[in-house]
Amino acid sequence: MLLPPSAGPDARKKGLVPPAFLIDKALAQLQQSAKGAREGGSLVESIERRTKEKNIPGNWAERARAITQKQVAPALDRQPHFSLASERTGVVRPRMT
Repeated sequence: MLLPPSAGPDARKKGLVPPAFLIDKALAQLQQSAKGAREGGSLVESIERRTKEKNIPGNWAERARAITQKQVAPALDRQPHFSLASERTGVVRPRMT
């Protein structure tokens, strides 16, 4: 959760900033999701399995893989660049890499 600068330094006291261990866990999950999307992962496997089960013609796995690799994975990779970790300090701003 990114807070607007107007949240101020009292945001942590008000319980609006999650503890560091939750931020770390969220970042790790985002990175794992991005890795899965780059490799095809569960998104592709799910579409492939369901289209085969329902005998839907077409190469859905290839189409889904292209979308996840070209669009979903890059979008997930960009998410940690908005510094969830900066919430630890109470300063919320996009982090440049």
